[in-house]
Amino acid sequence: MYEIQTHACVWITLKDSARLAAKLWTPVAKAGQENEKFPAILEYLPYRRNDMTSMRDEKRHSWMCSHGYVMIRVDMRGSGDSDGLCYGEYEPQELDDCIEVIDWIRKQPWSSGNVGMYGKSWGGFNGLQVASRNPEGLKGIISLYSTDDRYDDNSHCKGGCIVPAQMLSWSSNMLTFLLSPPDPQFVGAKWKDMWLKRLKQAGEPWVNTWTSHQTRDEFWKHASICEDYSKIKCGVFLIGGWLDCYHNAVFRMAENLTCDWKAMVGPWPHDWPDDCVPGPNIAYLPECLRFWDYHLKGIKNGLDKEPRLRLYLEQSVSVSPKMEIWPGRWIAEEQWPSPNVSTKKFGLTHSGILQEMKDSTVVERNEKTLLIPSSFACGSAGGCMMPGNEPADLAQNQACDDGLSRCWHGDVVDTIDILGAPSVQLEISSDKPVATLCARLVDVFPDGKATLISIGVLNLTHRNGHSADEISTLKAGEHYNIQLDLDVAGYTVHAGHQLRLALSQSYWPYGIWPPPSTPVLQLHFVSPPVFTLPLRKRGDEVNNNDELFNGQSVVNPHALQVKEIRTPSLQRFTTYDAQRQSYKTTLEMDDGEVQRLDNNTIFGVSLHEVYNVVEDEPLSAKVTIETNTRVARKETGTGQTAELFDTFVNTKSVVSADESHFHSECEVKAWCENELVFENRWKKAIPRFNV
Repeated sequence: MYEIQTHACVWITLKDSARLAAKLWTPVAKAGQENEKFPAILEYLPYRRNDMTSMRDEKRHSWMCSHGYVMIRVDMRGSGDSDGLCYGEYEPQELDDCIEVIDWIRKQPWSSGNVGMYGKSWGGFNGLQVASRNPEGLKGIISLYSTDDRYDDNSHCKGGCIVPAQMLSWSSNMLTFLLSPPDPQFVGAKWKDMWLKRLKQAGEPWVNTWTSHQTRDEFWKHASICEDYSKIKCGVFLIGGWLDCYHNAVFRMAENLTCDWKAMVGPWPHDWPDDCVPGPNIAYLPECLRFWDYHLKGIKNGLDKEPRLRLYLEQSVSVSPKMEIWPGRWIAEEQWPSPNVSTKKFGLTHSGILQEMKDSTVVERNEKTLLIPSSFACGSAGGCMMPGNEPADLAQNQACDDGLSRCWHGDVVDTIDILGAPSVQLEISSDKPVATLCARLVDVFPDGKATLISIGVLNLTHRNGHSADEISTLKAGEHYNIQLDLDVAGYTVHAGHQLRLALSQSYWPYGIWPPPSTPVLQLHFVSPPVFTLPLRKRGDEVNNNDELFNGQSVVNPHALQVKEIRTPSLQRFTTYDAQRQSYKTTLEMDDGEVQRLDNNTIFGVSLHEVYNVVEDEPLSAKVTIETNTRVARKETGTGQTAELFDTFVNTKSVVSADESHFHSECEVKAWCENELVFENRWKKAIPRFNV
């Protein structure tokens, strides 16, 4: 173990003279080894390193540093204390800058020349993207909760559908974060000028850009590594969570990457595997250390002899906002697709039965039809697309949503392990040119409670693909054969339960922005509807129980000391106005406010989201997001001379739609010492293209 030195702000100067602010944790060379060189691990984010992520950074980076790694946390251009402006996600400038940062790291006197990239969500995305460009010295990446496909499997769009909740809320959050000021402790007296430049030149809200790209065009193809998996040459460690929206990407990359890779998917939401709810948590940092030791230090620690893919099979459980552990077991696979997984097919009968299709089964084929329901109340139990460290974010009891859907049931006689992506093949017709479909696979308990196993959504004009030349509207009177793939699942269904397949046109507000008008969507039985379920073999010979993760989270003595100013809180609720037949879903999320005791920096964020829609009136759909961020220092500590300041940024964003356009209205206001110093408004109409 090494002693640690921290460097709160090291400036990295780029070729265009822009300076990026970095925090470094460096190991102290041991006696007699003063010339020892160390590999470095880079986390490169647009999230403010000195306040917003400072607690989590200190907890993990100092621990890894003590094992002989220089840890580097960089504020991207236009964020935190760095120069410049940030105009969007994963832009060429971001990736070019990162390659320069890696080159700077390699050339430092303490550097061994070997570099790794590490990150969750944004940091997981850009790690993959930079790895696909193969900068000299990059030997490995650890990517948590990220995707290989920025269009079809992202929090903005899915299955050709605009995601109402996540797209606008994330745009509002990022606008607020990026418009917050740098810290005068590091940039000096020019901090306010830098801040005003950000406010005045930030560009339009990102939701306007995302909504303007409704097909899989060059905008989304950029930085989507699925365009060419073979470009990644370094070692890759992928980490996903069944409760996170990005876990499908782990399986696509496991199937397609040609480099040396490892992967795991646990029972986690969009949060760290060693510190999230529900668990079980794992000894995550030691897992990362073994990967780094192998790829950055060349230590032969047996990593190459271990299974490539480790998965947590979730057990049947009735979800509760109070649950802390999702019961289940770890398994291991050597490859994906796995030879231990085969598919079972079920016919969907007109009477609502999932009928197993065996060799002798006569599949129902007739002229009957069934209507697919379209209530906007369906989805109210869907939880959050990207749940955080809060069980209330999870999809809750599905019984109400199922009651608003067309459902099929099948008894589970013997316990089964689902592993893979279920799919459903349907023959449908629509009397309107644009229609959407949501399919959910549900575990039904003997007492009637229902837990979501998997979900998939599809804009039916995208049935042949997502590029503009593949998209075509539906013609009244014509029948279309479509396939809808659900998310990959790893889930055990116990004997005595039922499987339920639920189909609906709507999934508001967390999955589908409604089409301009509600179609009459019919399911036909001329071509029999078929549900395909991937099942893993059961038995001792394939259990592959993996006990490695039965460890505890690392306790780090280097954690930052903070004082809580405002306690975090979360409320999520849906109300129904019977007079207007309207639904209103509200999320009140306050991340609280804390003060660092070492430098007295204060940081706090709160978020207010409202999703409105009136039954049978798709053009009534409206999303309103308000985000508040405070950055301040109200007192100096011993020996500190940093300027005191108190800033507050508020953004309000509204998106609605008529038959032909989305309408975006955003405003930002900024205060310094309770004085309004800036405000701006944007208003934009964006043409709809079959959404």
